[in-house]
Amino acid sequence: MLDFYLVFKFSSLVAKSCGAVSDLYGNMLGVYRMVHHGLYKLEGGESYVYYSQKTNSWLIGCVAGHPYAWLRNCSSSPSPSTHSPPSLTGWQYRTGQDWLADTTFRLESCTEVETLEKLLHQTGV
Repeated sequence: MLDFYLVFKFSSLVAKSCGAVSDLYGNMLGVYRMVHHGLYKLEGGESYVYYSQKTNSWLIGCVAGHPYAWLRNCSSSPSPSTHSPPSLTGWQYRTGQDWLADTTFRLESCTEVETLEKLLHQTGV
């Protein structure tokens, strides 16, 4: 039951920013739906959130699986082999060859299942 809950909870991610990412890459903000384990696609867009083994980081880019992307998170977040999504914070955006931090950027799991989460905690699962 807990595995089902975790997969369901992290089946959608929301990318949001009120900083530089919003200004430069606003078309990459919005709701990402899981299309495969560890791969999310922007609803109504052509951007993906995915883990790159080559760069050991979570990326947001236009070609799923490619090591070149517009946003990255090199924190020690788990790979998609776990049920955890990418880190909420610590994201950087590309400016040419440089990477800069946008402390306002967040990638959060949708909270549509809060009731189920409370029930699981109550039952000790």
